[in-house]
Amino acid sequence: MKKRVPALVLALALALTVPAWAAQDTPDNFVRSKTYAGQFSDLTPESTFYDNVAALYAYGLSVGKADGTFGLRDQLTVGQVVIFAGRIRSLYRTGDAEAGPGAYAAENEAAALRYLRYLQAEGVIGTELDESLSPAEKLKVVQGLMAQDDPRAAAVYQSIGVYLGHTLGLYAMFYDIRHVQMMGRVMSGKGGDIIMETASRVMDEEYPDVAFRPEAPDEKTRRVGQSAAAASLPELK
Repeated sequence: MKKRVPALVLALALALTVPAWAAQDTPDNFVRSKTYAGQFSDLTPESTFYDNVAALYAYGLSVGKADGTFGLRDQLTVGQVVIFAGRIRSLYRTGDAEAGPGAYAAENEAAALRYLRYLQAEGVIGTELDESLSPAEKLKVVQGLMAQDDPRAAAVYQSIGVYLGHTLGLYAMFYDIRHVQMMGRVMSGKGGDIIMETASRVMDEEYPDVAFRPEAPDEKTRRVGQSAAAASLPELK
C-alpha cells in the first residue's frame, strides 16, 4: 500500500491540472456519495490506511477488485493510475466520478482506455501513455473505433485484408488448400468482415486460379478461435 500513496498523489495532481476556462469547477464537487461498510475483504478498521481507502470508496474513486478485495499489498499499475486520475478529474468537474469517462466508453475494451481518452480530451495528458498499451489493448481500441464506423479503423482492417489475400495466394502455390477458416479476436465484429471481404477481393483480382477464399464461423466461435481449433482436433490413438 505504501507504493500506492505517491501514485495516488500523482493521479490527483494530474487530474486537478485545470485549464483557465474551467474556472467554474470546484472542490465542492467532492461529496461522499456512498458509505463504506466492509466492501473490501482485505480492509479492516485496524488497517493502516483504513480511512484513506474507505474514503476512496465513498467518493466513488475505487470499487475494488472483482474478488471483493481492494488489493492493499498490490503494486499500482499505470492503468490504475489513469483510472484514478480520470475519476478524480471527472468528480472535480461534474460531481460524478464516472460522468466524464463514461462519454468515451466502448464495448470490449480495456478498463483504463475510457479514462485515458477522457484525460486526453481534457488536455490533462497527451499521447505519452499510448505506447504503454499491450497489443491486446490496442486491438480493443481499434475495435471500439470500428464499432463507431471510424474510417481510420476501417483502413487498419483493410490493410490486414490486403496482406491476408496475398499471403493466402502465396500459400496456395505450395500447399493443396481447400478451405481456410479465420478465427481469433481480430476477426470478430465489423473489422473481421472487412478483412475477409478485402482478402477475397485481392484474391479475385490477383489469384483468380486459386479456388478457396477465407471463411469464418459465427461471431462467438471467432472470438475463441484457439479453443475451437483445439476442440476440433482428431483424437490420436
